[in-house]
Amino acid sequence: MNNILITGGAGFIGSHFVEYLKQQNHPYDKVIVLDKLTYAGNLDRIRSVLDDDFIFIHGDICNRAVLEEIFKSYQVKTVVNFAAESHVDRSIEDVFPFIQTNYIGVQILMDTFKSNWQNEGRFIQISTDEVFGSSKEINLNKNNETSLLNPMNPYAATKASAELLINSYNNTYDFPSIIIRSTNNYGGLQNEEKLIPKVIQAVLNQRDIPIYGNGEYYRDWLHVTNTCEAIYQVTLKSKIQESYNIAGTGLISNIDLIQMIICLFKEAGHDYHGQLQFVKDRPGHDYCYLVDDKKYLSEFKMKKISLNTGLKQLIDSVLNT
Repeated sequence: MNNILITGGAGFIGSHFVEYLKQQNHPYDKVIVLDKLTYAGNLDRIRSVLDDDFIFIHGDICNRAVLEEIFKSYQVKTVVNFAAESHVDRSIEDVFPFIQTNYIGVQILMDTFKSNWQNEGRFIQISTDEVFGSSKEINLNKNNETSLLNPMNPYAATKASAELLINSYNNTYDFPSIIIRSTNNYGGLQNEEKLIPKVIQAVLNQRDIPIYGNGEYYRDWLHVTNTCEAIYQVTLKSKIQESYNIAGTGLISNIDLIQMIICLFKEAGHDYHGQLQFVKDRPGHDYCYLVDDKKYLSEFKMKKISLNTGLKQLIDSVLNT
């Protein structure tokens, strides 16, 4: 049996990956989706794809007994780990759940995989560009796969810690890991605590839009479809013990992104009458993340969806719902 376990599969990126997998001529006999269904997980995102071969299990990667039952029942060979606490603001307020899921959960998941893998399979960890820390200025010195990990907020620190643990397993146990780090993702069905859906809902409902500081923080946005494509290609074709950065289509400041969304709404016939509200900045706000994805693009092809096109599609879907 060639079965795959997708953890955090009812979350934003995880659910899109489950749907993406459903659409592919994939090699897996069974696709097992595990999710804790916290505030960020929603079974409705994937309910339509569930069947005898796409199976959902409600559970936590921190629960060794649940994981052991899955591995023994389904003879899992491949794991793609999306399960994570991922909102920086929440990590600043309370870091414990992030340590619990993003670090301890990864350790429990890897140990369960290791005790059941029988020397075949692969473990794909979905990480983040934030593990490299913030660049103080926009320049050409982008972080590649060998750059120093230098996380600057509690969320990023837990993701970087998981990467270090994975690397130690590679060295000690010849563990078959692959690490994927993408830039900021956006797309349909994203939780409203994230910037783009927050702004879209504010414009749609004529609410004021809060902006941290002066809005001059830069991010590189990647459409979730491109992320899923990259994960799928790497999962099937990459050598083990590799890592890949997946970049978006270019940096844009938060304030310019917000103005772009407002303009796209206007082009679609929806004028915004609210206001932009500059609010107290969050502690340790990273200026920008710079990553280089030449390694990925040298091994795999990708036609990236432009931010303008992706936002237009997203806004059209919201207006026509």
